[in-house]
Amino acid sequence: MIASASYDGQIRIFDTETGQCLKTLIYDRGGSSSPVSYVRFSPNGKYVLASSLDGSIRLWDYMNNKVAKTFTADKEPIAEKYTCGTRFLLLDGQSQPLVVSGSDSGKIYIWDVQSKDILSVLNGGDEDSDSNCPVLQVDAFDNGVALVSVSRDGVLKVWDLIDKKKDVEME
Repeated sequence: MIASASYDGQIRIFDTETGQCLKTLIYDRGGSSSPVSYVRFSPNGKYVLASSLDGSIRLWDYMNNKVAKTFTADKEPIAEKYTCGTRFLLLDGQSQPLVVSGSDSGKIYIWDVQSKDILSVLNGGDEDSDSNCPVLQVDAFDNGVALVSVSRDGVLKVWDLIDKKKDVEME
């Protein structure tokens, strides 16, 4: 299966062999829906993680057509203007994944999937700049020990998640 995000606010799940749309998901807020900018399947394949341009990230139980969890930042929307990549992060030795996302404000948020608590907030933009440059993409590697982020100003950072510090910065 493959999932697609759409500006019309719909998430579509397709069968890759037949090309048939198997399911359409939409978060309806009283007759309107926000554009969905990013989707990804969970590691176990049972859920879809979706970033919307209403500032929220939703974990969909797509088989039952319902939102299982909603992840938000405390006082600001996560993304309303830019597509900010969202990932599941499975740290070495952990059974439950975390959710990590860039944001329009230049921050990187890490949530606990079960509690929806924000576990960490990292500054993904250029520390020497007064502006908060959006973090457009995040990805994890080395069994979740390291995180890579790239911001709109072209700054790429590699984070050591064990110590929660920035290791390398490149432009």
